[in-house]
Amino acid sequence: MIQGKTVTSLEVQRDSVAYRSGWQDGRFGQPADPPPGPESMQNSDHFAYHQGHREGSQVRKMLHVERAAL
Repeated sequence: MIQGKTVTSLEVQRDSVAYRSGWQDGRFGQPADPPPGPESMQNSDHFAYHQGHREGSQVRKMLHVERAAL
């Protein structure tokens, strides 16, 4: 629940700056600075950042496994 409302679906804008930043951090490793906290972003941007980070991390892991198999 977000602010008393039931959330059935959150759609992430994959072209947003927050998503792309999270994807790059997840794909290429953590940045020197910690990821932005929820107080510095809108709720949707915070969610998009972490969704992007998760998907970028999955790509990094997938590529690492493929290289290890070669």
